[in-house]
Amino acid sequence: MSGADTVTVEAGGKLSVTRGAAINWTGVSTDLKITNSGMLESLSRAIDATGSDNARTLTLKNKKGGYIRARDNDAVRIDVNPTAGVITVNNAGTINATGRKALNLPARIRERGAGRAAGVRRRGRHWIGTCR
Repeated sequence: MSGADTVTVEAGGKLSVTRGAAINWTGVSTDLKITNSGMLESLSRAIDATGSDNARTLTLKNKKGGYIRARDNDAVRIDVNPTAGVITVNNAGTINATGRKALNLPARIRERGAGRAAGVRRRGRHWIGTCR
């Protein structure tokens, strides 16, 4: 995924893979959107951002009843240092990683909305990170 791509998993729907990430975010993005109301899962990572350090903008909405799960690794990993953009996570469902972290974000993503996601709770509400 890159650019202004969109992925939607409807209630009762499922995006599940046994190898690699369910969603690979590999390039510059201006308005990437992932909306989950169902099940988004992988044995590895559910969502994985890799590639070059460049501008990245993502809105991840995990709606009520939505479940994002990784069994052996991070559920959501941002393995780049974005040079610009905004990463927004609105979580009303569950983001779970049995092997590692629910959200694994680089140090240069700064949290806004103090207390809303301190340590990233399993059932948090709104987390917004700004790339600087």
